[in-house]
Amino acid sequence: MKIKTLVIAPYSGLKELVTQLAKEQHHLEVIVEHADLKEAIPIIRKYEQDDIQFIVSRGGTAKLIREYTSIPVIEIQVSGYDILRALMLVKDYRQQVELIGFPNICQGVVSVAHLLDMDIPYTTIHSQDEVDDAVQLAKNHGAQVLLGDTVTVRTADKHGLQGMMITSGKESVLDAFEQVIRINDILVPSQNDRIISIHTGDTTVSFGQMVAHSKIMQKTIEQATTYATAPKPIVICGEKGTGKRFLASCIHNVQELAGGLKEVIIPQGARLLEGEVDSLHSIQHSRTMVIKGLDNLTIKDQQVIFSVVKERLSYPSQQVIFIFTRHPWELIEQGTLHSDLLSLTNHILRVPSLEERKEDIEEYIKYFIGLYNSKFGKQVVGMRGEVMSYMLGRGWEENISELKKWMKELVLSAEGYYIEEAQLTQLDESSQPQRVQSPIDLSKTLNEIEKDIIQYVLQEEGMNQTKVAKRLGINRTTLWRKLNENK
Repeated sequence: MKIKTLVIAPYSGLKELVTQLAKEQHHLEVIVEHADLKEAIPIIRKYEQDDIQFIVSRGGTAKLIREYTSIPVIEIQVSGYDILRALMLVKDYRQQVELIGFPNICQGVVSVAHLLDMDIPYTTIHSQDEVDDAVQLAKNHGAQVLLGDTVTVRTADKHGLQGMMITSGKESVLDAFEQVIRINDILVPSQNDRIISIHTGDTTVSFGQMVAHSKIMQKTIEQATTYATAPKPIVICGEKGTGKRFLASCIHNVQELAGGLKEVIIPQGARLLEGEVDSLHSIQHSRTMVIKGLDNLTIKDQQVIFSVVKERLSYPSQQVIFIFTRHPWELIEQGTLHSDLLSLTNHILRVPSLEERKEDIEEYIKYFIGLYNSKFGKQVVGMRGEVMSYMLGRGWEENISELKKWMKELVLSAEGYYIEEAQLTQLDESSQPQRVQSPIDLSKTLNEIEKDIIQYVLQEEGMNQTKVAKRLGINRTTLWRKLNENK
């Protein structure tokens, strides 16, 4: 499977170069967008839902992107070749040249300029907001040509000066692609041992955007509205795909107070590291902290999280929301969740499944048709009666998430104004899980049966040895040894 990579090019020339080089990358699926600095943020938001594995950009844009996403960001470095090319262009300029750039650009240019016996005045900037003043200052000093990144060139033009960009060459882009492949090779085998990720949540949604014709969902929203202004943490629980994170964002927005929303995502097998505790303390300035998957940590690590939460709640207007796929009482009884949670709060919201709110399904269908018409340029106005009957009567194991995936495929494959029954048959068949036939022959010896079981589970788990070891109740070292016996 190719590595899905989003490249955000701060200038059009880089977009063209990346597009050409991407055709030669057999291990990468490359999507290229043109955006500089803050222009990149809405693009990240757009692609975060599309399983992007890496983001590639350069300079200040790469630095800024890291602040807004948990997806790994690879920077296209400004190479010595790039700097040398730019300096050779300005070497014999009679006009006064000055450099304005982020630290990585300035350091490289000054080093190479020294080797060429060139003396170029420079100003180091750390954010986009500093560029205008830096350009004005350079102009006051008599500079006529400004060397730097995209934002420097654009601002120089605004001040009536000549801007010259230090562009990235083929070597720098290929280096970034190779770095994506190397890091992916390190990350993929240990997905179950991922560390906690922290990223910015959605602060633009409200309860008014929720589909809630059913009485059970209306009651949930009423409870959520009441809990939102109370000085206690809130627990949101419900099956996979029921919209728990969306509800958390709506709760955050009830009180129109300053401060953002941070989501702390704890995957299965995660371990709480010392640096992550520091990260949790560092987001105290965000008004709301959403913690998803606390039960994936050990009881000991959960106690550390609780101490952070208690400290946070000592400040005014601070909110903490916990998200679970099962009711906290069940998790406590099972022994995967510490009972201290119930000493912090009794504000528990259970988000109903689609099975419990079938009267909302038709409204969701209409919403998703509108969404994907806009996204894919389609003109679907509805679905045939027999298709609607099927959708209303079908079980949705992954709830809204699964319904959303189905609607995306149905709208995409629609050839006319209506979704037809024939599309259902094709989609239903493709959604059936392809199970591997069990090859286990109990007439074999015990060692042979054991090997067959391991191979069978490997196929079921897509050859992921971490998952196989967990399912078989052995560690990865033991699994590796068994796989290599008698080879």
